[in-house]
Amino acid sequence: CRTVKNKALDRYKYNSAEKRSSNFAVSLDELSECIPDFREGGGEEKALAEAISRFLRTQDELHRKVFVRRYWYGDSLAKIAEYYGIKERTAATYLFRTRKKLKEYLKKEGYQYE
Repeated sequence: CRTVKNKALDRYKYNSAEKRSSNFAVSLDELSECIPDFREGGGEEKALAEAISRFLRTQDELHRKVFVRRYWYGDSLAKIAEYYGIKERTAATYLFRTRKKLKEYLKKEGYQYE
C-alpha cells in the first residue's frame, strides 16, 4: 500500500507541475486557431514572433496586457480578471477579439495556413 501511495503522489506531482498545468495547455489550444505550427525550425519562427510583436504593439494597452498574461504567463481567466479589476467574461471577450484580430493580421502578413 505504501508503494502504491507513493507512486500515486509522484504521479500527482508530475501531472500538477507548473509547466504541465492544464491552464497553460488550454491557452495554447486557444492560440492554435490563429498561429501556424512550425516544427521544422526553418527560421520562420523568428519572423512569426516579430510579426506577433508588431501586432501586439498596435493593440490597446489593456488588451495587450491581458493577452500576454494569458499566453505568455499562462494565467487563468480568473487570475487575469482579478489582477486588472475586470470580469472573467470581459477578459475572455478581450482574448477572443485579440485572437481574431491576430489571425487577420497574420493573414495580411502572408501566414496563410489551414
